[in-house]
Amino acid sequence: MPDAIEQSDAPTVDIRHGAIVLKTHGIQTYNFHIYSITGQLIKRVTLSNGATATVELPQGCYIIDRKSTRLNS
Repeated sequence: MPDAIEQSDAPTVDIRHGAIVLKTHGIQTYNFHIYSITGQLIKRVTLSNGATATVELPQGCYIIDRKSTRLNS
């Protein structure tokens, strides 16, 4: 099984109505970490199997890091 994530399976990060919308695709589980511009961890979100989460934060600049883990069958 290839280690590379298919482009269509890659998670998406979008901004809607002033909130961050995180969405996963495929069978991957993703751990999203949202940091302030100063590097402080603001929020952790874990999503899998096509889940969507909306994270409302104050207006500002944020860094979003994601790590993937493959679910075992």
